[in-house]
Amino acid sequence: MNLNYKYVLFDFDNTLATHMSYVPGTDDVELVAYLKGNTFFYDVEKSKHLQKFMDLLYEKHVPIRAEAKIEWVIDNYGYRLKNMCVKSWSAKSKMCELLQQALGCDAKEILIIDDSYDVLEDCARKGFSVCTPLHIVNLIS
Repeated sequence: MNLNYKYVLFDFDNTLATHMSYVPGTDDVELVAYLKGNTFFYDVEKSKHLQKFMDLLYEKHVPIRAEAKIEWVIDNYGYRLKNMCVKSWSAKSKMCELLQQALGCDAKEILIIDDSYDVLEDCARKGFSVCTPLHIVNLIS
């Protein structure tokens, strides 16, 4: 895999943070716990492979950004990523387009890592580099 990217964007849920259990309707439960000051991400773990991938990007001075949950990423990966949170999967490709415009680079120089094939297909159609977390596992293994 080419590591000559201008920027790498990471999804959070089930990409940077893998949910270890799924209980229907937990979104409200997690939000209430967060608002009460309790631990928010109690059922997620970091990916050892994404950690190694981030280390490679850091060594090559490739800026990395995440959608959200900055403190969790710092605590678990050790990197402060800029927050580029968007409210829908369709807004992710728009964020990539705006980032491309701001950087003045080719679309292929921006990589987005996401577990949603809808996001990846939308971004790939617009010329951005895309991969799933499993692609990173295969790269690092």
